[in-house]
Amino acid sequence: FRSRLFSCLPFLCNLAHNTFGIDVTMATGLDASIAVAAVAAFLAVAVGMLGPVKGGGMAASSAFAWHPMLMTLAFPCLMVLGRWAYVSDSLGDKERRRPIHRALMALGAVVAICGYLGIFL
Repeated sequence: FRSRLFSCLPFLCNLAHNTFGIDVTMATGLDASIAVAAVAAFLAVAVGMLGPVKGGGMAASSAFAWHPMLMTLAFPCLMVLGRWAYVSDSLGDKERRRPIHRALMALGAVVAICGYLGIFL
């Protein structure tokens, strides 16, 4: 699966360039894929908790409903994006990437603590 994903990225980069005139490099396409996957993980859990699905349908006012959503927002979303911001060359040099990394990781830690507290409220 991984090789198929990476093999289709040049096609998507060329499509973006030819259709919209956007010069997208392979790294930029990978960066966008990681960001989309991170946000999609959070949205999938939110729909699973609050949506009309089997095992879901919890009220948004329920503190426990926020536990899995905030933990998913913290770890596979914010912290993954924070790590990616630190190693990705598409955001510029290291001096520019460090504050983005720090902000995303700190926000991820605060959101994780809030998600943990949601168990007990």
